[in-house]
Amino acid sequence: MRELSGNGYGYDSAALRLVRLLAERGDVEQLGERADNGDLDSAMVLADLLAKRGDAETLRQRAGNGDLFAELRLSDLLATLEGVEAVRQCASPYAAELLVDLLVEQDDVEALQELADSGDDHAADRLVGLLAERGDLTLLRQRAARGDGRAARRVADLLVERGDAEALRRLTDNGDIHAALRLADLLAEQGNVEALRRLADNGDHYAAARLPDLLAEQGMLDLLEREVAAGTRGAARALRRTRISSASS
Repeated sequence: MRELSGNGYGYDSAALRLVRLLAERGDVEQLGERADNGDLDSAMVLADLLAKRGDAETLRQRAGNGDLFAELRLSDLLATLEGVEAVRQCASPYAAELLVDLLVEQDDVEALQELADSGDDHAADRLVGLLAERGDLTLLRQRAARGDGRAARRVADLLVERGDAEALRRLTDNGDIHAALRLADLLAEQGNVEALRRLADNGDHYAAARLPDLLAEQGMLDLLEREVAAGTRGAARALRRTRISSASS
């Protein structure tokens, strides 16, 4: 098999069979030699084998020599054997992402905030998601006030879930574009024509875009015709669609 794996025909299947055989035998030395000679299959299988054995030291050595498979398995193994602090000490991109995921699992908001504030984008993203799941408007608002656009969007989304149009209106008045969009969505969902019209009349493009369909849904054709006359975008289409629907029913 060794001879076959070194020639052209049938190389791939023979090489894979050899790797599997070495793994079944637990032949770390041979797998290591093949991995060091550039065999990715051997490197991957070797890393898996070492992780199953709990051999963090050999994985650490191989990771230090640039073996990415060993680096991945080392982080996973340390997380299992020693926990978060051990993963924190691993200087690799995968370990950094794994650390964040572990902190989310542990609901460790404080540690995630520290990472996010230090520039860890993955931590910032997962932190905002965690805070939204917890419904923590206070911390989300704090992050939004410091310029975190993801947090600002989650604040608006949570306010919609709570039906808090007034809070969305205050954010809109302060220039929050996502809040303006979500406020228009909420008012349309609530069927609040008057509030939506006031916003549209004050130049709110999102409200103006939602108004024609809402007027059509509520059968307010007189008001819809006024919007058509005023040149409101989408009003003519909504009116035409409503008339076609009425004629066919």
